[in-house]
Amino acid sequence: MPEKVTDVRVTHSGSNTLSITWDAQADVTLYEIRHWKLGDVITIYVNMTLSSNFTLSGLVHNTQYSFQVVFLRVAAFLCKVSKTIADVKALN
Repeated sequence: MPEKVTDVRVTHSGSNTLSITWDAQADVTLYEIRHWKLGDVITIYVNMTLSSNFTLSGLVHNTQYSFQVVFLRVAAFLCKVSKTIADVKALN
């Protein structure tokens, strides 16, 4: 069983949105998506989802973001964090 979320990737980039997906994990209760503006690690936004994809909205146009995906198992133990996907820019 993997210790962290794998194959995190951007599937769509819009003017104020980024759609991401990742490999689904067995026995996962919840996925936590963390994102922040490049260079600003003080303000980290967190979203939760039950599925293996998510659309981040309300992003600032032409601004670079980084994000991570973490999964929570039934026992509510936090696993290792995914590789950070950095320098992603919301485009038109």
